Amino acid sequence: MGWFMNQINRFICWTNREPILKIRRIVWMITSGWWLALLYLISAVMFTLLIAFIPFGLKALKFCIFAFDPVTKEAYRENSAQNTDIRAKPLKGAWYYYAMAANIVWLVTVGWGLALGHLMAAIFSALTIIGLGTAWTNIRLMLFAIWPFTQGIRDTYLPTSLDDLNRHEAAVAEMTRRTKPTYGSDVV
Repeated sequence: MGWFMNQINRFICWTNREPILKIRRIVWMITSGWWLALLYLISAVMFTLLIAFIPFGLKALKFCIFAFDPVTKEAYRENSAQNTDIRAKPLKGAWYYYAMAANIVWLVTVGWGLALGHLMAAIFSALTIIGLGTAWTNIRLMLFAIWPFTQGIRDTYLPTSLDDLNRHEAAVAEMTRRTKPTYGSDVV
């Protein structure tokens, strides 16, 4: 298993180098990017026309821009511990109720359609071997499209060597270990 994971990691690092990275971006734009961005743009316009839903339109516009280059960008939970891991801390106060209500309205109105668009794009991309990475990106974005509030967009760390990858994984593991909640420690 160790040899196999090492080969996978070598492949990941190889695809993050510049000529291949440009090819990945082009494949994304051809197979999924342009029409997913169009879906997000239509959603943004639809929400912005209804004045009460302008925050939804702004979120959809942010995703429209994100749909053009998800290869070098990633979605993350804004309320997670130092924005490095997926385990989210619970939201407190009025923001929790707003985010839950906004996510439910988003899911009912356009979230399901956008998620279906990502699923169709993933299936289309997976038909070719070169599009498997694009298909995986669509699956990740499908979850982002369903429940978008409390999530943001940031640059992705793209290691170009195994040493870079190992250093990054060790730093993330250390950060996760330090920020892991200990239950009962907040009791006075």
